Amino acid sequence: MQKHPETDLWILPTGSAAGQLGFSGVYDRLRSRMTELRSQFKYVLIHASPLDLDSAPILLSRWTDGVVMVVEADTTRRKTARRMKQDLEAANVRILGVVLNNRTFSIPEGLYRRL
Repeated sequence: MQKHPETDLWILPTGSAAGQLGFSGVYDRLRSRMTELRSQFKYVLIHASPLDLDSAPILLSRWTDGVVMVVEADTTRRKTARRMKQDLEAANVRILGVVLNNRTFSIPEGLYRRL
């Protein structure tokens, strides 16, 4: 684990072994590590791979209080986002909310203020 130098934020990088072993190879170690982290910290955030590319986020959600979906503006299709939501609900995962990432404002700010 590495402490961020300017904050009280600690980071646990995945490292190269996770990619080489695959998710199933590190499952038991990750589960015990999550138990340990939850006893040491008030909040544990997991940055997982996209749901439409990997099943690991559903497995990781077993050790979480909930999931925040991150949807890419102008990239993630509505149908794909709905399917991901349904997959999470089918796995009994609590969805805490959705973040719209990389949204751009094509209308100038001055015009927005007049609307």
